[in-house]
Amino acid sequence: MQNMALDKNHNKELFFRAVTEGSISELLKLEEKIGLKETSMLAKSFNEHGETPLLLATKRNEEEIIDFVMKELEAVEVCQLGRFSWEGLDYMDAPPLFAAVICGSIEVLNALLQKSILVSMNSIVESDTINRQQKIDFLEVIGAAYLLRQIADGTAYWPFLEKGLKCWHGAMVLRHSTDEGGPSIPKIPPPLSERAQKVLNVSEVTTMEELEQQISIVQQINVESVEIQALLTVCRIFNQIHLFHPSRFLLQKLSHYCRRLKTQQRYNRMIDVCLLILELSYINESNYAMVWPFFNSTLGWLCLSFTKLQELPCNSSDRCEGLSFTNYMDSLKRAAAFFDLQPTLVHGKYMMDFISAVVEMLPRLKQEEIKEFEKWLSHYNKCFNENSSITSPLHLAIRRMFTVQDEGALQIEVVRQLLKFGANPNSTDIKGETPLYILFHYDLWNSSESERKCKFVVAQLLLDAGAHLDLPNSRGKTFLDIVKLDDFKSLTGSHRVPSLQCHCAQALRHHGIPFAADRIPSALTAFLEMHGAKSDPK
Repeated sequence: MQNMALDKNHNKELFFRAVTEGSISELLKLEEKIGLKETSMLAKSFNEHGETPLLLATKRNEEEIIDFVMKELEAVEVCQLGRFSWEGLDYMDAPPLFAAVICGSIEVLNALLQKSILVSMNSIVESDTINRQQKIDFLEVIGAAYLLRQIADGTAYWPFLEKGLKCWHGAMVLRHSTDEGGPSIPKIPPPLSERAQKVLNVSEVTTMEELEQQISIVQQINVESVEIQALLTVCRIFNQIHLFHPSRFLLQKLSHYCRRLKTQQRYNRMIDVCLLILELSYINESNYAMVWPFFNSTLGWLCLSFTKLQELPCNSSDRCEGLSFTNYMDSLKRAAAFFDLQPTLVHGKYMMDFISAVVEMLPRLKQEEIKEFEKWLSHYNKCFNENSSITSPLHLAIRRMFTVQDEGALQIEVVRQLLKFGANPNSTDIKGETPLYILFHYDLWNSSESERKCKFVVAQLLLDAGAHLDLPNSRGKTFLDIVKLDDFKSLTGSHRVPSLQCHCAQALRHHGIPFAADRIPSALTAFLEMHGAKSDPK
């Protein structure tokens, strides 16, 4: 008997280890060893922390493990309660569906929703170990998950809608129940940002009558109203349980909403939803891998929306509302926040779209709006100046001048603004090329007269800001290697020549003479390194 108990404990340990590690092969080995019946019993058991295999797999988003436990073993209830801990939350008993929403385990959630469509939620309602508020939270979040799942599919699949609304009905009954002598529990609206209020622009249902109205609306296949209600519900409960990290569940559902708005060509609404996604995508070193796909696709949709609105007549109310200074500045601020943490992740093209749009509207802006943009631009330039070998806004503006039709004059003004507010005229991209090198790298003599004029104006701006003519790129080529000095003088009227300092730095580089970095000022060291001279490794 004792040996049998030891074997069972050992098998249980092996089972939970395989689930934790996401190893289907180990689970299959164990099933072959102890049989289907014993393995099914283990699938319904709890570990020393009170966690179930289903909840452990849900936390890790192990869809294959979920499928094995529920399909292969056919023994586990999809609503089996167990201990659930996550990001400071700790529930002694919680259902896997709720856990999947909280963890953002989307693939597992979709599998659980499909498998639980005919399963009763009575285990939640009748539990003696879950308090009333938690029961309400579980039912409301699970209901929202059902509703948003069907909406994401783009089809009015009534069983999902019906299941979600039933969960909400059960939560509403509990909320207003006085059977145990307690008072009704009101919904407390969460504090929402201006952008969130604009997107979630309705009041959440609070009475049974209002819920019945939502059921009637859904039966008319008008799902957007209930979709907003579901998003409001999730936002409220996340705020209530102090879950403030970026939610993969919320970001994905808002992204699905965005795709539908794109299909419907509702670009103003799409801008608001995109900016809300960026607002909710606050990033840190631990979550940027999860947040980045949403950020990336959202920036693309945002630019598409702005582009489509630009195609409308200038006096169009939709165009005026969407192409506002507030929308562009929100886009710049949200996108630039990613640069502070991961410079290489920022899509420069999108940023230059936004910057160019604001520069174009500068003559029409209020003074406080101009100051807001200038302050942001100074900070943005500083970030680039502190991160070398990253394609700077100056590089992007110059490339845009010759790749986007009819933007030459605008990009000259963009370059002027960038330099005015701190852009480094000697910044280098990943190839070690300066803005001046990029400017004349494009075929000069086959350019049109207007393009050549643009180049010379920008060259003068760069030189006035302190650009050097003799900085080598990664191949050792300088600006003067592609445009000879005499040609540059005759074309631009500029009589500038490299300074004596520059000639000295060139001599060190050409002759491979190392310099002692520890014996000269740091500013001089930076100057020599910028010109390609090498310090003595000793």
